[in-house]
Amino acid sequence: QILDWPHTIEHAEDRAKDVVEGDEIPVAIRKQQIERLLAEGRLDEILMDLEGFAFPCRGKKRKAVRALKRYYSNHQHRKRYRYFREVGFMIGSGFVDSGHRPVLQKRMKRAGQHWSQPRAEQMAHLRAAYRTAGPRKFYDAIRRAA
Repeated sequence: QILDWPHTIEHAEDRAKDVVEGDEIPVAIRKQQIERLLAEGRLDEILMDLEGFAFPCRGKKRKAVRALKRYYSNHQHRKRYRYFREVGFMIGSGFVDSGHRPVLQKRMKRAGQHWSQPRAEQMAHLRAAYRTAGPRKFYDAIRRAA
C-alpha cells in the first residue's frame, strides 16, 4: 500500500496551520521541508523534528504536532516514496480519482437509473473489467474474476 503523496503533504500542512495560527510563511517553509525529506526517504528525520517541535508547544498546538507525528509514524511503511519512485510505482492517486468518470459514471449515472448496493457493486466490477481488458478479452476477464 502507498499513502497518496498529495494527501500526505496536505495533512502536514493542515497540522502546521493548527500550530502556527495564521502566519503562512512558516507553514510554506515547513511544507517544503517535509516534501524534500519525504522525497529523499528521510522520514526518520521528520519524526525526530516533530518530537523536538512538540516539546515547547502546549495544549492544542502540542496535540496537533503529536497527531502529525503519530500519523507519519503509523504509516511509515506506506510512505517510502523514494523507493516507490525508484521501482516505478505511482505515489499519487490522481489517475485513479479521474478514472471513475469514464469507467463508472458514464454507465451508472444515466438518467432514470437507480441501483441497489449489491447491483451497483456488480456493475462497477463489470465496468472495471471491461475497461481494463477491452471488448475482446472481457469475457475471459469475467471468468477469471469469478
